[in-house]
Amino acid sequence: MKKVILSLLMMVAVTLSYAQSPKENLKKDFNAYIGYSIKKDFKKSMEYIVDDFFEVVPKDQMIKQFEQVFNDPGLKIKLESPKILEISNPEKINQKHYAIITYSNVLKMQVLRKSESETEEDLRQKAALLRASVSKQSGVQSVKFDEKNHAFEATVIEKVCGVSANGNNGWKFVKLDKDITFIIEKFIPKAILDKI
Repeated sequence: MKKVILSLLMMVAVTLSYAQSPKENLKKDFNAYIGYSIKKDFKKSMEYIVDDFFEVVPKDQMIKQFEQVFNDPGLKIKLESPKILEISNPEKINQKHYAIITYSNVLKMQVLRKSESETEEDLRQKAALLRASVSKQSGVQSVKFDEKNHAFEATVIEKVCGVSANGNNGWKFVKLDKDITFIIEKFIPKAILDKI
């Protein structure tokens, strides 16, 4: 009898240790999504994008755009693992659950020579234009420029909205960016958008 009770207690302990809260599942799914992006596995990262987004921008088009940018021979891009700063409590609105993740990330970019004909001045100008463009993006906190290597590092704080049908798992994400509000307002409730 003691063995049966001990076995049951161990099963319960193991089950409880694997049970995760909605926030833990949200964090796990977010880290998987970002992890695939860092590894440049855009097909898998797109599996974590809110499906409604692809009704506006087709998934294949998104994958192609990411592959073009990240595989450009004149540009080296590296994303570092993000640091989650805050996770809101999930809210149920219209049969779906929504939560906001605020995170910081470091983006490193370096302009590379595409051809022998490109001069140092060409590289310097491209790097300066790219730096100026990135500096104007929402969420960019700081940009460090390495003029000698035509490179820079940007620290970015961003928000994403996690969406789940059951509020526990299966979280999918969309970036909360005022520049794309006209797209995401079609499927993200106003109560959530008001928080960005």
